Amino acid sequence: MANERQIEIPAGNLEIAQARVDKLNKRAARLGVGLLRLESTEPFLKKVTRREGHPPIDVPFVKVTLIGESPKLVGWTVQAQLERIEDAGVVVNVLPGQTIDESWRSSKDSWCDHCKTKRRRLTTYVLSDHSGKAIQIGGDCLRDFQGHDISKVLDFTFESMGCLEDLEDWGSGGSRNTLWAADYLAWVVKVVREDGWLSRSKAREIEKTATADIAVNTMNDFLYGHGDEKPKPPTSEDHAKAAICIKWVREEMAPKLQKTDYEHNLSLVLSRDVVNLKHLGIAASAVPSWERAENSRIAFEKKFADEKKSVFQGEIGKRQLFPGLTLVFSKMFDGDYGSKTLLKFKDESGNIFVWWASGEREGFEDEKGEKHGGQYVRGETYDLVATVKKHDEWKGIKQTVVNRGAIDGEWGCPCGCYQLMKAETHCPKGHEKGSWRCPACYTLNAPSEKECLGKYKENGIDREGCGHTIKSWRCPRCHQYNHKKAKTCEIPDFDKKVCGTAKRAWQCRDYMCRKWVQDPKGLCECGRDVKGVEVRKEEAPHA
Repeated sequence: MANERQIEIPAGNLEIAQARVDKLNKRAARLGVGLLRLESTEPFLKKVTRREGHPPIDVPFVKVTLIGESPKLVGWTVQAQLERIEDAGVVVNVLPGQTIDESWRSSKDSWCDHCKTKRRRLTTYVLSDHSGKAIQIGGDCLRDFQGHDISKVLDFTFESMGCLEDLEDWGSGGSRNTLWAADYLAWVVKVVREDGWLSRSKAREIEKTATADIAVNTMNDFLYGHGDEKPKPPTSEDHAKAAICIKWVREEMAPKLQKTDYEHNLSLVLSRDVVNLKHLGIAASAVPSWERAENSRIAFEKKFADEKKSVFQGEIGKRQLFPGLTLVFSKMFDGDYGSKTLLKFKDESGNIFVWWASGEREGFEDEKGEKHGGQYVRGETYDLVATVKKHDEWKGIKQTVVNRGAIDGEWGCPCGCYQLMKAETHCPKGHEKGSWRCPACYTLNAPSEKECLGKYKENGIDREGCGHTIKSWRCPRCHQYNHKKAKTCEIPDFDKKVCGTAKRAWQCRDYMCRKWVQDPKGLCECGRDVKGVEVRKEEAPHA
């Protein structure tokens, strides 16, 4: 059913009203939606008081009715508002429940994808349709997607005569009034110190005044108030804390490579020495954000104070024994390629060792003292044999990262019994300690056997004596196994030609190339390395 709105206006303004409705109909025609229709009655006299103290006069009025549906393009959703700060960047205000690409944070172009025009716009909007297509539009065009409120059109047109001009300016530009960031944050620090922090979103829920608004109101009362009612100014400690907050945002938050929308907006707003009035809420939040970060830092230093004494242990790439390691932390993580367990050890000197072990390694003891789960229980001490992978730092704590760890003297049989033994010489299935599986035929051999005695097929005939050792390697190209001493693959292919692929050869990842490269550290002919990254060769110097 079409919307209708009826109102009385001076008869002399009927022609102006019709012209402005015609202008709105032009926009509706471009959108391909229904037009609005304006109907009016015969003029009638109505007494109107023009000035206070003067007698009323008779003024001709007409009763008009605006009929029609609200012009609107359906199927689009507003996702975010982009506010441009000159010489700084773009503040991204994402609507609740929406997400946009991070590339919009650096969008300096104020082009409108709807009207196809580019002009100076301080505010634009990001919209998307059901297919995920995202566009940027200006404030003038936003109403084409959200719908033109007929009641507001009438209110502007017939009551204040501001209709389309005021409506056209909605969403563009805005006040340019600014405050000094350091001075304003000093007042925020003062209010937080006295009354605590209250965000604008929470303030709207409980119908109270937000801290950001209290701070600016108190600041104005101090600057422009009179008499004894003027509030006390911020202390020198408040100014110092405000300067620390700004420095923290600029030096610690802004340089982060991965930032949330909030961190991006706060870094942008405080990148200049002045703050726009409409960004006071974001600027004020720097104070509680810094306080939370500072409290977290203090709690972290208090919790890990002993670990600050940790120094690197062992030689990178060398396998060695680390005695007396106590498990202080363990946590299992599930991934696409199975689970892995983070094990964190500490020796008697306080040095930290970290091991990302495959599978479930975290164990626990029940009330009866029986162990369940993995073989490593938190609080237990182990003599660990492991290979030093690297020396790393985590939040200023030096950690020795190891892999291929095992408890000293403990061994497991490759037969698949899944039991770890220490004093035993044979596994529960009777296999001797040191037994090994052939990498080629997967036959289990005794430790005294230097070559595999497993069965294999040759020209369709079953034979015994595979001949491979535990050090045999698999060709990356033909997937056949070669002896340890072979530098290149010696297995003939179907044409009875030797494969010849090197042990560490690799295939180019470019699907248009896919050539094999024999040198593990070399480059493919297309210029890519083993990781598929295109390496640009340095230009030869000019003669």
